Amino acid sequence: MLTPDHPEPDLQLSAADAAVLDTVMRSRGGGDATGPMPPDAGDRRAVMERLMGLLAADAEHLELGSGDALVRATVDRVAAARAAGGEPVEIKTLCAADAAVLDAVLPGKGQPGPTPSGQSERADRVRGVLTLLNHLSEPADAADLEADADRLVQRTLDAAAEQRQRERFAQQIELFSEPRRTLGVSLRQVIAAAAVFLLGFSLLMPAIERNRAEAQQIACATNLGIAGRQMQAYAVDHAGMLPRGPVGSSWIKTGQPDAIDDAGRYQSNSAHLYLLIHAGYTAPERLACPANDQANVGGVGGVRQFDWGTPRAVSYSYQNQHGTTPIRLDRSSPTLAVLADKNPLFVVRSGQVVFDVDADRDARSSLHRARGQNILTLDGRVRWTATPRIGDDNVWQIAGHAGAYDGTEAPADAGRDSFLVP
Repeated sequence: MLTPDHPEPDLQLSAADAAVLDTVMRSRGGGDATGPMPPDAGDRRAVMERLMGLLAADAEHLELGSGDALVRATVDRVAAARAAGGEPVEIKTLCAADAAVLDAVLPGKGQPGPTPSGQSERADRVRGVLTLLNHLSEPADAADLEADADRLVQRTLDAAAEQRQRERFAQQIELFSEPRRTLGVSLRQVIAAAAVFLLGFSLLMPAIERNRAEAQQIACATNLGIAGRQMQAYAVDHAGMLPRGPVGSSWIKTGQPDAIDDAGRYQSNSAHLYLLIHAGYTAPERLACPANDQANVGGVGGVRQFDWGTPRAVSYSYQNQHGTTPIRLDRSSPTLAVLADKNPLFVVRSGQVVFDVDADRDARSSLHRARGQNILTLDGRVRWTATPRIGDDNVWQIAGHAGAYDGTEAPADAGRDSFLVP
C-alpha cells in the first residue's frame, strides 16, 4: 500500500498471498485451480477475486487511471524476467511493513492475527481499504466487464510490442556504435543494423544535399562577382572593351583542336573569355563553378593555352563575341547579361558542343541541379534567377530567333541583347 512515508513499494507479496494469487490466476485463465494452499486460503482468495474483478471492471474507481499502471507493471515484469534469463525475479509490490500488516488483518482460520507492534495506524488503513472493497458493487453488466478486460489485454499487448520495438532499435544502434570484437554476429543482425543506418542516412541526405547545393550556389555567385571586377579591369586596359580576341568564322568549337585557327582567329566563344586567365587578370578556379564536377581548375594557364581543354570543363557561358563590333562598357546597357552558368540549349555530344533542338528555350542551367542560374550583368551585379531572363531579355538566345543555332549567329545589338553561349 502506498503512503506518503512509503511512496514506492520495495518487496514482493508474502508467500501465502502469492500462493493464493497464483491459484486465482490459474482459475481465471481456465487452468487447474488446485495446488498447495495456506490454511486461510478461502478468505484470502475471496478478497483477491473481488479485487481482480474490480480492477478489470472499473480501474478508474481505484484511481489507477485507465489501467495503464497495471499495463506498465505487466510489461516491466516481462522485461525483468527476460533480463534475468529465465531466473526467478522479485516483483516489487508491498513494503515489508504493509505485507506484515496485511497478513495480520486478513483472517487466519476465521480469526485476525495479531497486529505488529507500533503498526496499529497502518492496520487501520488496510482495514479501511478492505472495507471499501466489500462495499463496492459488482459490475452491473457482464458484457461491460468482458469489454473492459479485453481493452486491458489489448493495451498490455500494445505496450509489450512497443517495448520490444524499443529494445530492438536500441540493440541495432548498439551493434552499430560498438562493433563486436568477435565474429558472433548473425547476418540478420548485420542487415538490421544496416537498415537502421540507411534509414538515418536517407533522412539526413536531403538536408546535407540542400546545404551543399546552397554553398555551391553562393560560391558560384562569388566567382562571378570577382570575374565581373576583372572584366572591368580588363576593359580599362583595353579601351573599354570586354575580353575579345580576333573573331573567326564560328564560335561553337569550344575545347576543340581548331578552337584557334592557323591565322590566330578565335573559333570558340569561350576562348574570348579565357583571355582573362591567359592575360593574368584572374585565376582559372575563379572561372570554375563549384557545381561543375568536370571544371578544369589547374594546369590550364600555360603560355600557349588559349581555351579550356574540353567542352565539359567550361563552367560559364559568355556573351557572344561573334558580332562585327566589340562590346564596350560605355556603349552597352548596364543590365546586359555577360556571364552566367552554362546555357542549357547547348549540349556536348561526341566531344563537341551542339545545339539541342529539343531543349526548352526557358530551361534552367543544368548546373545547380537545374534549380536556376547565377547571372552576372555588366554593372557588376550577380543575380540568382529561376528563369533565364533579365527583364524581358532571355539570355540564352537571340531576341526573335526561333530556330536552331549552328555557331555562326550573333545578336544585331550585342550591347543590349544578351546571347550567352559556350
